[in-house]
Amino acid sequence: FTLQRQIPCNNSHACDARLVMKSLIKCVLTLGVVFVALGQVPEAQENSERKVTDYKKMAGLDLTQFTEKQQATILKRANSEGCDCGCKMTVAECRNEDSTCSKGARLAEAIVKDVTGVVVKVKSYPRRRRTTESASRSA
Repeated sequence: FTLQRQIPCNNSHACDARLVMKSLIKCVLTLGVVFVALGQVPEAQENSERKVTDYKKMAGLDLTQFTEKQQATILKRANSEGCDCGCKMTVAECRNEDSTCSKGARLAEAIVKDVTGVVVKVKSYPRRRRTTESASRSA
């Protein structure tokens, strides 16, 4: 790292210090912009990688009480919005593939309330416990 130009002043040490400070500030600002940009890339990739599913129902939720338009809107959102339990599935997929997920149930309830204004309770099914007989069969 070498300095290419000098700032005219009476004290050469002070001029060098000012030039170094200007260079450091530019470097810090540049690095800040780069880090901010890099920090946003994974989020953009995550959103683009999220698949859209095509479930026509959700476990534990009776959609027949709503109009066809409301049902379509609920399912469209549930098939495109991700569950936040860490499963990397859509809300509809999580409800159908893991009906024990309480976060997926709460998200489905929130979608229904947002679309219809109706508060519903989505049934969550308890995890099945393995019996000693079924455990011995799989061993």
